[in-house]
Amino acid sequence: MPDWLFRRAIELFLLAGRNGNDGVLPPVEDMAWILRLDETKLSEALHGLAEVGVVHEAEPDVWVVTHFAERQDADTPAERVANHRKGVTKRYKNQNDVVTKRYVEEEIEEDKEKEEEKEVEAESGGGDQKPDESYFSPAMKPLIQAFSAATGIHAPIGGGGQTRRWHEAMLELMRMRASPEEIDATCREMLAQGLKIAGPWSILNGVNVYRSRQRAPSGSKNGKKQDVDEIIREYMAENPKV
Repeated sequence: MPDWLFRRAIELFLLAGRNGNDGVLPPVEDMAWILRLDETKLSEALHGLAEVGVVHEAEPDVWVVTHFAERQDADTPAERVANHRKGVTKRYKNQNDVVTKRYVEEEIEEDKEKEEEKEVEAESGGGDQKPDESYFSPAMKPLIQAFSAATGIHAPIGGGGQTRRWHEAMLELMRMRASPEEIDATCREMLAQGLKIAGPWSILNGVNVYRSRQRAPSGSKNGKKQDVDEIIREYMAENPKV
């Protein structure tokens, strides 16, 4: 036996012992990677060692070190191959368990996000809810009341993203010096045109358009239809996803 083939036999003995399958060697591609060999050269070595009885191919692509198991126990080659199959099955089962666990975790996260969305929707729901006294300033109350009376949408209770969004929209309306009457008229006009109002942020542009129409001289070329079209254009620009 050439020296290089003898060294290869020693390497295969070590792999068989580490594989723990009673002489059954790992798949050829795995052995090639471990030994840093080309698969073709490794196959040539396996067939060369098979000719002198060091290894044999129990099944296609299943190589076994001959007499390796007999030195350990009395298992037959068939039993060694069966054990090898069990090892492969266990390996794939472990992989599937990891994948399944990941999918379960993703589903739990999705359910959690859905519950959070429901909570946000509940924050802006109807009923007898009143603005959170600790979050909205007294100056905002008349604006909130006018908005809620016109839309039926009430300010959220407690903190959170929805509450912050309401607060920012109310601050902007205050900066615009919007009156409760303007808010009421804007909301009713938008709803009459079938525009969706999700919160006070939806009417910011609408208030400006309403004011422009109020300031326009009577008999102006800017008729009511043009004003409505302008409201719709402004609304769609502000709410592109609605």
